[in-house]
Amino acid sequence: MKYVYLNELEEGMVLAQPARDSQGVLLLKEGTSLSRRNIHMLKAWGVNRVCVVGDKTDEEDDNILAQSDDETFTKGQLKDKFIDVLEDQVMAEIMRVAAKLLERKNVKEEE
Repeated sequence: MKYVYLNELEEGMVLAQPARDSQGVLLLKEGTSLSRRNIHMLKAWGVNRVCVVGDKTDEEDDNILAQSDDETFTKGQLKDKFIDVLEDQVMAEIMRVAAKLLERKNVKEEE
C-alpha cells in the first residue's frame, strides 16, 4: 500500500484503506476502485491524500504520514476545491453547506 496525494490519483486505483474527510466521516470504503467522479468528490471534501494498493517503502509512507493533513480553508479556497464538480447539484449543495460550516467555525474562533 502507498499514500498518494489527490493530484496523483488515477482512475482505477484501488483504496487500501477507507477514505475519510477531516471529521472522520467515511467517504469511500476500502477496496473501492477509484473513478473520475470519486476523485472529484474526494477533492471537493478537502481530502489531501488516500492510501491505495501499490508498492512503496515504509520510509516513504512514514514521511507522508508525518506531514500535516489539517487545512484551514477560506471561502475562495473552498470554491477552488469544488470548481470541477459544481455542475452537479448535489456537489453544489455540499459546497454551500461546507461554506456555511466554515463561516460558523471562523466566527467561533474569533470569539
